[in-house]
Amino acid sequence: TQTTDPSLDATTATASVETTLQLQEGEVTVYQLLLNLDSIDGTFVAGAEISGTDNTNADIAVTATIQSILVEAAVTEGSSGYTIDDTVTVTSTSGKDSLISIVDVGSGEVDQVIIDNPGTGYAIGDNLYFNNLNTEGSGASATVTNIGGAVQPEAGDVAEYPGMVASGVAADHIIYEPATESGDAYSGAQMQLETQTFTDLSVTAEEDEIVNVVMNSKGSGYEVIPTVVPTEFRLYWGVNALTTSGEFTAGETITNNAGTPVTGIIATLRSGIASVASTTGSFAQGQIITGSSSGAVATLTSVTTLGSNATFVAWSSSGIGSVTGVEVTKFGTGFVANPTVTVPIKLVITRNTAADPIPDISTATAFAVGDTISGQTSSATGVVTDWDNTRQLLTVRTTLGTFQRGEILTRGVSTNYAYVSETAQATLSGSIGVVGTTAGAFDNDKGKISESLMKIQDSYYYQDFSYVVRVGAAIKDWRAEIKKSVHPAG
Repeated sequence: TQTTDPSLDATTATASVETTLQLQEGEVTVYQLLLNLDSIDGTFVAGAEISGTDNTNADIAVTATIQSILVEAAVTEGSSGYTIDDTVTVTSTSGKDSLISIVDVGSGEVDQVIIDNPGTGYAIGDNLYFNNLNTEGSGASATVTNIGGAVQPEAGDVAEYPGMVASGVAADHIIYEPATESGDAYSGAQMQLETQTFTDLSVTAEEDEIVNVVMNSKGSGYEVIPTVVPTEFRLYWGVNALTTSGEFTAGETITNNAGTPVTGIIATLRSGIASVASTTGSFAQGQIITGSSSGAVATLTSVTTLGSNATFVAWSSSGIGSVTGVEVTKFGTGFVANPTVTVPIKLVITRNTAADPIPDISTATAFAVGDTISGQTSSATGVVTDWDNTRQLLTVRTTLGTFQRGEILTRGVSTNYAYVSETAQATLSGSIGVVGTTAGAFDNDKGKISESLMKIQDSYYYQDFSYVVRVGAAIKDWRAEIKKSVHPAG
């Protein structure tokens, strides 16, 4: 029962206590009371006194003072690239021991493909492969639309126009006006250098590097950003040949009949033509390929080897991995004002081609948890909390300043280490009060559907997914319904 206190605008309020949790704050003992929600009558106020009867001795009265706790968390900006495993930090000058968890992330489209390594040997029209495994999404596709080189602004132009600096600086290219391509069949607006230019400048090695990639389809439903790789071979076969049977499907794995079988994934598929990615070796004319899921079979009439060594990173600004649900999972104690709630920043990292040698940041060891990094333009600093090298996505707890898109990172003492291609950071807020609600938590695994140790014994043996059901019907009626469903004619 809350004692009336006019100075706090506290009136009488009551509730039933179901259980308590004892916390220790230095020399002060704090109790968290779990109340029966339906029993709450009135409004409890921070600073007010409450009293109750000891449940082990009715002659003992217990009194205490209500403290403020963290009762609510909300999403201000969901951003991109997060998972439910990302840590939320709650800081306060007064309160402590609270915890907010990300419980849900949103879905969206793949907005762009960032070129990390341009590779060599590629051609306009080569396709990319998006691995949608465990992403919940599908449908994203992209094509190489520019190789060799495109016309870039001069260094003086970049400095002259602040918009270029803010958007990633020297990677920008001069493009056609929109109407230029309205009447042709070509895609990609960048002005491309002629082939002879590379010979004249003695840089023929750059002639078939990938310069630009265009999204054909952004797909949908992605909760995790897919990984993306270039296709490595283009395979041809006769659709109506006697050696062809069945129809292959995009996304399936094919295997050839070499002494040591080679596998690959069909990235794009047209009649008698497939672009293949993630191969374990080489394909050759005359080999027989078989589809793992379709069972289709064909003899290759021609094989074109595509480029090599290119690496890409997919990215989204339209909701993939956006924070959509948060929950206070630990209320804490002692709050006087709303705390500051922060989540780590997400940085898409690509190679710094200006470094010598160029660090390979596509490996699992490129960054390690606990690394200190700093932005060479922003002077921001942070500590690495996670590194996903397949997506080249760095998760950083910022300790000073704000990291900028387009700047170069220092890792420890390694300067000019990597390039920040994209940044994303969600923003959250927290509110204090005296009564918070929670979705609760399981005490153990008993009764959880699909828990491997939870089995029910029938007359013969333990079996998975067998459950006892209680219904408000007589056994004879229940049996009659079962018989009717099994034998509708009888």
